Amino acid sequence: MSWVLFRLGLAGIGLCAAGAVPGAAAAQAPQDSSLIEIAAVRARLVAGRSERPVAASRPQRADPALTHYLAGIAQLGTHQFDSALVHLRAAVTASPTNARYHGDLAFALAGAGRMDEAADAYAAAARLQPGNPWYDVGLAAVRAKQTLWPQAKAGYDAALRADSSIIDRRLASAVSDCLDEGGFVPELTAWSRMASVRFSDDPMPWLRLATLLRHSDSAEGLAAVRRYRVLAPNERLGAALYANYLLGLGEDDSALVLAHEAAADTALWPYAWPVYLHVGGRLFQANALTQASQVLAQGRGIAPAARHAQFSLFLGYTNVQRLGPMYADAAQHKDCAKAHVVDSLEVSVRHDLAEGMAAGDSARINQIMTTLLPQARARINELLAQCPKS
Repeated sequence: MSWVLFRLGLAGIGLCAAGAVPGAAAAQAPQDSSLIEIAAVRARLVAGRSERPVAASRPQRADPALTHYLAGIAQLGTHQFDSALVHLRAAVTASPTNARYHGDLAFALAGAGRMDEAADAYAAAARLQPGNPWYDVGLAAVRAKQTLWPQAKAGYDAALRADSSIIDRRLASAVSDCLDEGGFVPELTAWSRMASVRFSDDPMPWLRLATLLRHSDSAEGLAAVRRYRVLAPNERLGAALYANYLLGLGEDDSALVLAHEAAADTALWPYAWPVYLHVGGRLFQANALTQASQVLAQGRGIAPAARHAQFSLFLGYTNVQRLGPMYADAAQHKDCAKAHVVDSLEVSVRHDLAEGMAAGDSARINQIMTTLLPQARARINELLAQCPKS
């Protein structure tokens, strides 16, 4: 499945104090920033704090790269990436050992869509200042943009080894997406457990955890999906997932209610129709034929064409058993309206069994089609002959 991203800004992140390294005052990202921009802002703050003590111990002198750097930072603030690149390249050339210059050059390169060069610049910044985890985050975010999931995971792992306290909701979501897209299931499960505890009011970790555990740990997964439903009661995806959990627990009525809720969204039909099929089959086995017929007909309406044969097979078997009692009732009461219902049902049974033959059991279907249904048709025709012509 594809995951919803919660985009978070940088509310509460303070700016460098007066007297900080030039350029730190630009360290503020818009509320809708990408993770690459957030990483650039936070890397600049960390780099600035580490540079202040060094700068204070040295005699004051002009930095040949500073003018270019400040001009580049100003243009980064308005996302003029191509213009910023000119100044930031000059800053890096004049001061090649300054990690902050490399980091902001990486951001500009990423903004200009030059991802391979951005990755190289982030790697250079990380080598120059290995204690700054945000360069690794920036590198990981670039690799994620390139859908290079193992490399992205390696970047996030490096960042968290350097400083695990940087984990916030936005980073937790990005790491989760990376692990999910890369197929790192055990790591994603562990990460989702951590995120659900640390950000217990965020529905996304609970949704991931419930999805991951559906086939392995019904107790923990059920608790997770229930928590998700509390946090996001109007999200039909939660209804679809909860329905499948309840189906596994044999709570068919509740599962069907939730599947019906989920089916209001056509995108969730792939998660809803299996509930209809399984519940309909169980109702058939329990001889609740009328209800089974209704559930199976509804489910077939939302199932993909490739699954229609399964539904039709169950429907055919269900309705062929309904034919006898319905015919007897119509004949006993000489009710022509009921006779026409039986007539239509027999036609449906023929159609459904013919389609259901693709799902198997052809010998039994052939027996019904060649023996039982012709007998039923003859009796139905006799009953209809007694009815006035419309």
